[in-house]
Amino acid sequence: MVAKRQKRFAKMTNATKYLIYTIAIGEKFHGLARMFVNSLLHTGKWKHDLIVLSDVESIAGLPKTAKVISLQNLDWNLDINLRFNGTWRPEICYKSIIKHYIDINRYKYLLYLDSDILINSHRLNMLVDKASDTGNICVMEDRISVKNNNRVTGRYELSESEKIKWANVAINAGVVGFPGNDFGEEFLLNWESKRSNHPKGDFFSDQATLYALLLRNYQGQWQYIGDTIHGRQLKTYSQTIIHFTQFKDNLMEKYYKQMLKL
Repeated sequence: MVAKRQKRFAKMTNATKYLIYTIAIGEKFHGLARMFVNSLLHTGKWKHDLIVLSDVESIAGLPKTAKVISLQNLDWNLDINLRFNGTWRPEICYKSIIKHYIDINRYKYLLYLDSDILINSHRLNMLVDKASDTGNICVMEDRISVKNNNRVTGRYELSESEKIKWANVAINAGVVGFPGNDFGEEFLLNWESKRSNHPKGDFFSDQATLYALLLRNYQGQWQYIGDTIHGRQLKTYSQTIIHFTQFKDNLMEKYYKQMLKL
């Protein structure tokens, strides 16, 4: 166990910074990314690096603190033609491809956040500190769990016995943190290579594959990050990370302006 732990932290000696990254493809998500980044910097007081993976070279109105990396500039081996046209490619686990554009070993810990998230408190740096100290993969706790038998909770990825065993597990892939070392690289590689078992094939869900990956291969090495909530009403929340999901179109901007005053 000690040797395994040492291997997981072997490449962290010179890593002193954290990274938060998000994805913004298409005009709608460019707009969400602007709000996300501003809340990250102004409300969250984020002190470390920030990257936006996008379908464009730059996003108008985005603070210069955020580095935009265009996914059009591929320098990694994928036999596909990335012509986004503002749409997602369902066969790609976008959240894991960060490793093709940066050296994750530069960072002590990396945190992926969906662009339909707002940062709601100054505790963000402390939250990432705590996640980093665990050395584990950290995710957001979802509102629905395996027992709901939803497509995104592993309906097609988990066996019937696994659904019973892990009935109360509720993973949301909108928040995923991992260390910048061999362990983190292995996790990203495994997530990227995970393919959906959905019978139609094109209904890929990175959340469903994350369920299968963490529950089968990373027991004792993943946990909920905490201090998160799903934004479903226009009211003051105390949690640091608010994920608006299906309410992003009519609620996120209102919260951004009325509650965060940004």
